[in-house]
Amino acid sequence: AVWARGPAPRGGGGSRYSEYHTGRGQPAAVSSVAFSLYDGGDSDDSELEDEDAVADAEAPAPPRKRAGAKTVAACLAAFQLGLLLVLAEIGDSRMPAGYIPAGTVVETENIDLWTFIMLSLAFASLWCLRSVASEADPAAACFLSRAQANEWKGWMQVAFVAYHYTNAQDVYVPIRWCVSAYVWLTGFGNGVYFWASADFSAKRFLQQIWRMNFLCALLALATNTAWIDYYFVALATVHFVLIFLCLGATRLLGKYVFRGWPTPDRKLGREACDAEKAVGWLLLVVLTCLLWVPPQLNNMQRNSAPKTPYDYVFQTWLKDINHHTANYFWTRTRMDYLSSIHGLLFAAVYARFRDWWPKASLALRAPCYAVASALFAVAVYVAKMPKYCCNSGADYRSVNAYVGTLWIP
Repeated sequence: AVWARGPAPRGGGGSRYSEYHTGRGQPAAVSSVAFSLYDGGDSDDSELEDEDAVADAEAPAPPRKRAGAKTVAACLAAFQLGLLLVLAEIGDSRMPAGYIPAGTVVETENIDLWTFIMLSLAFASLWCLRSVASEADPAAACFLSRAQANEWKGWMQVAFVAYHYTNAQDVYVPIRWCVSAYVWLTGFGNGVYFWASADFSAKRFLQQIWRMNFLCALLALATNTAWIDYYFVALATVHFVLIFLCLGATRLLGKYVFRGWPTPDRKLGREACDAEKAVGWLLLVVLTCLLWVPPQLNNMQRNSAPKTPYDYVFQTWLKDINHHTANYFWTRTRMDYLSSIHGLLFAAVYARFRDWWPKASLALRAPCYAVASALFAVAVYVAKMPKYCCNSGADYRSVNAYVGTLWIP
């Protein structure tokens, strides 16, 4: 499992959207199934570097390594990555012909294999499942901590890969819901991070773009696959950029126009005020609707669409790549264009909800359970309607943006 590292806040401050750090004298009390191939743009490095520096200062000096040890380690890691890319290319282009993907060499759709993969992973994880112990780090045991979010992301990533490997069309709608949840987590995680840190530096932006796309870019080059075909990476990247711009613009308003807005500071445990959160969220709503709402076209294709903001921002340069990238980018982003808005909205109230939930009685929680159940029932009802449940999901794609995140509560 590849962990997206994030710091635990000091002194109980900050957003507490954090994760355990093993190997620093703390018990390794985290759950075992986390396949976070990338962090969605919400990890934190500044405090992590500070903590590493403190840990290094307090720890005894390690024995001196021979010269060039870091170079050897870097070369070994590069060799391992290159070997994996070679294996990916072989698996992509030299598997038995006739059935694509390779998981369907027996049947064109192999739902049994998808089920076997997911159940096998679930049973295997039970052998090394560990609880999140609040005494080791209370932040990691709080409601929807980074450890929990990474666990959620990991299971969905495995489900994505298994779905495409087996062409399991029977789980098309649940997989679409998982993609929507991934975009929701992008909005939620970035909202919590930016409203707690106000880190809108160029370093932060480029670092997160690299983290989200480096593996995808290398795989695309190795297998001659279009970047957009790794669609949940593209979705996370697009929504990270939108959130970065909207919340960054709002922070500038707070700095130069609304000087009464406090500056967020993780070390002091000071988050953005409600007014800043509201303005940032509204900016995201307006920008998202300007880009993806007009025009409404059959099958969400834009070949005959008039010029809109989307065309000027995306379509013109995407067409220069190829028509597949242009059309598929529109289809994928349109299917989940609202998901990050919902995630960012929950991030705005997350701190209050996180502190209220453990103390709430069953009577106070009951309405939450009722609303969550009702939303889930609506999503299932819509997905099972004859108009949307058939035709390989072609008709369902037109409503996924509105029901794809209803299962999350």
